[in-house]
Amino acid sequence: AAAARCCSRAGTRRRSRRPAAHSHPGHEPMSGTASLTNAVVNLAALREHGRAELVDVLDSIRGKKALVIDPRFVGPLGLVAEVPLLKQHGVDGIYRLEHGVRIDSRQVLFLTRPSVDAVKLIAATIKAHRR
Repeated sequence: AAAARCCSRAGTRRRSRRPAAHSHPGHEPMSGTASLTNAVVNLAALREHGRAELVDVLDSIRGKKALVIDPRFVGPLGLVAEVPLLKQHGVDGIYRLEHGVRIDSRQVLFLTRPSVDAVKLIAATIKAHRR
């Protein structure tokens, strides 16, 4: 059983199977998860800003579009925008950026990190998409 400790504070508390209640800022009581609004950095505001930026980009491309995502972004993207929001703004297909991905849309938006490997995959995807 893991010791119940508050963040990285080491203590002489007795080990317990139940998490200790967190009463300091940045934690939700009894949940052990970080609060989005009471943390040192306002994570809720960051999430809203990221969501607004993504919606602006999606809305700048009229009509239906495919979203091709770097696999490392799949989880983090879910923290910013859920699938219904993406669909509401014209995304009709969501694909992972990987070799051999087939896209069924004329308009494609790529969401990746700036890397040589990503650029190579994007180029291969565009080439295959044109055929």
